[in-house]
Amino acid sequence: MGEPIKLPDGRIAYGRAQAAWMTEHREELASEPANLVTPTLPPAESVSFQSVRGIGPQIEAALYNEGILTWEDVLMAGVVELDRRISGLGMSRARTLFDMAQREAE
Repeated sequence: MGEPIKLPDGRIAYGRAQAAWMTEHREELASEPANLVTPTLPPAESVSFQSVRGIGPQIEAALYNEGILTWEDVLMAGVVELDRRISGLGMSRARTLFDMAQREAE
């Protein structure tokens, strides 16, 4: 498709092929989610929650973003608070995560 053309005044212009491609794929581009949670490296003092069934990289990243880094943090938050704060977690996975935290704390 090629690179956009940068004009001297800072504006960006597109060639005919680029404009045609963008027009043709406008709906696809607009329907892509704008704010994907990108998995990042876990904080230094954290545990991996992906050992819990149903917890993947996106939910783990959401837990880290909410400051839930350890099993103790999970126990302190509780099932209802986990479900409320972590989008996409759900009560079932929150209970499973809490149960695992209890086992790890023993």
